[in-house]
Amino acid sequence: MSYSESFPTQRPIFILDAANAGRLDSRISYTRSTTGSFYGKDKHISSENLLPYSNNVSAAEWTKGRVTVASVNNSSPDGGSDASLILETTDNNTHTYYDGFSSVSGQNYSFTFWVKPNGRTKISVLPQATGIIATLVFDLVGAGTVTLSSGSTVSHSITQVGDWYKCQATVTATGSGTGFLQVFLDNGSGTSYAGDVTKGIYVWGHQVSSTSETVLNATSGQIHRAYAPTLQTAAINAPRFEHSASDSASMGLLVEGSSTNLVSYSESLSNQTINNSTLTEGAAVGPDGTLNANLLVPTSTGATGRSVNLDDGDDISHTSGNNYAFSIYAKSAGYNYLQWVGLAYFGSTYCNFDLSNGTVGNKSGSVTGSVESVGNGWYRLTVIAPATTTNNTASKGQWQIVESSTSGRATGFTGNDYSGVLLTMAQCELGSFASSYIKSDSGSVSGTTRAADSASMPIASTGYSGNNGTMLVEVDGGYGSYPSAVSLHDGAGYERVLVSRDSLTADDSTDFYAFVGDKSGTSSTLNLSGSGSASKVAVSFATNDFAATAGGGTVVTSTSGVSPAAYLTTLQIGNQIASNPWNGHIKRIAIYSEALSDTNLQALTS
Repeated sequence: MSYSESFPTQRPIFILDAANAGRLDSRISYTRSTTGSFYGKDKHISSENLLPYSNNVSAAEWTKGRVTVASVNNSSPDGGSDASLILETTDNNTHTYYDGFSSVSGQNYSFTFWVKPNGRTKISVLPQATGIIATLVFDLVGAGTVTLSSGSTVSHSITQVGDWYKCQATVTATGSGTGFLQVFLDNGSGTSYAGDVTKGIYVWGHQVSSTSETVLNATSGQIHRAYAPTLQTAAINAPRFEHSASDSASMGLLVEGSSTNLVSYSESLSNQTINNSTLTEGAAVGPDGTLNANLLVPTSTGATGRSVNLDDGDDISHTSGNNYAFSIYAKSAGYNYLQWVGLAYFGSTYCNFDLSNGTVGNKSGSVTGSVESVGNGWYRLTVIAPATTTNNTASKGQWQIVESSTSGRATGFTGNDYSGVLLTMAQCELGSFASSYIKSDSGSVSGTTRAADSASMPIASTGYSGNNGTMLVEVDGGYGSYPSAVSLHDGAGYERVLVSRDSLTADDSTDFYAFVGDKSGTSSTLNLSGSGSASKVAVSFATNDFAATAGGGTVVTSTSGVSPAAYLTTLQIGNQIASNPWNGHIKRIAIYSEALSDTNLQALTS
């Protein structure tokens, strides 16, 4: 018999093709009383630099007026050696350099670069987008000052970084055309004077971006623009048809149970405890496409060997013996290694992550770590850790930068005031897995809760006659306590047919089982050994004839029991009735009005 001949000739009376259709049948009742996050098909500009040469000002793209680029191999703020030295000529005129970019009307553009005095301690900067020109005077003395002398900006600032100064400005284009970043040297009396060939400035890290980010995206020959999948927010009662953040493949309908993010501020991390480092909010675009990424930078002051910590939550109560899932979105901004540290209440454990390749490094105790790539260098890092004591007033864990993926717990070092890590969307949940991101800005340690998804429909609407049947489901995921992928039931749970994973602490490698039971107490449990990696499961039911298989494997049968077919009223998707949520994706469900043969079951699940 050929493979195609082994498929049933009977047509299913109901099909949910969630992975391909991207919508629910109108007969399905779906609810979730809160919003929920998910990855759809949309992408956003994740990072951008509209200038083709960020460091090498000797490049022809940079127009020079009465200045020379004396060298391009000078020490830079990130510890490298690619800063440009700009010196004046003797001409009695302005001394300037500039480069252009394409601007669009109504768009904000952020200008950023680093400068260090070399005989000149003042510069005049013109951040120009079409239709708008501002003039900013930056004094490079002490902590630095900036003055708006003409025009208007959305914002502007100067920040001392060691012996360098980070100059920033944002303006809004009022027309479409060419914009410019232009820098004039100033001798203290103005920008037009007879120059001195021994005087000038060091410059590095020039960037113009429509994203308003201020973290440098270095360029050397062409502009930089990178896109990433957008973490979206579904409205209340809107189903979530998710796509993979790594390859955009359709994953189906996301069905989760209720969960609470115990972190009081998941994105505004300045509300957390920051130690031996600086935190800049809104420094870069996060996975949701908004400017919510925080830049954590270890400082160069203080003794070598100190720790650099970011608390992931403040004073969250925890109970001994319970697992907690800690997660955060992170991207390298100079440092490649991030460590989660469990305090004494978690047995002083730790887990390291490598942001250069998205891998888990050294860890201790019984903690587990995992990494999910979400585009353009961003990763969601997750740690599952059991609490070893009960405490209601102490923070539970910290995220900190370390120097190696093999670093031990709380390894300290001295930073350079520039390099760091981007962090956003911190989460802590009770349980042995991380659910979809829950934004929390309540300020309360009770956190923010996402409600459970619920999807069901009356099977009578399919024309089901109650004469036995077959149920097929295709899924991925399945986390928690006996997560149920699909069930048919009588509305009370006495009569039911279900497909579930077989563990109180299941994950996506736990074996499946099928259960058939009736209100008389007669039931059959069909354990599908070795089925953990399968994605398709089918179960057929008739009086004294039950069968199930997964992944086209051996059919497990039972010949004892009453079929509940005549009493089944409801198809429940990603759940039993109101318990055991699937916590994963439902790709496809098919219902047949008769018990199919073992050969058919194997063909359908292969």
